[in-house]
Amino acid sequence: MCVCVCVCICVRVCVQGSSVEEAQLLLDDHTIKSQAMQSSPAAVAFIDRITLWVKKLSSMQDILDAWLTAQVRTWCDDYMHLTHTHT
Repeated sequence: MCVCVCVCICVRVCVQGSSVEEAQLLLDDHTIKSQAMQSSPAAVAFIDRITLWVKKLSSMQDILDAWLTAQVRTWCDDYMHLTHTHT
């Protein structure tokens, strides 16, 4: 469920006219803060939940990376198709 929340946040940031860079910054910020929480002595009672959240953020990063890679491939394929048909 938490990954869905993170996906929704990133998608909402992108759809509302913001850049993918903003979504990436938000994801990075949450990842850094979550990793910092993992090393806090006060987090002992919540370490399992925090560790799970860090893993979900990592999964979200993987999804975002795959999505961006697919976008680049699509753009490159479209560009190659257009340049070959117009020359």
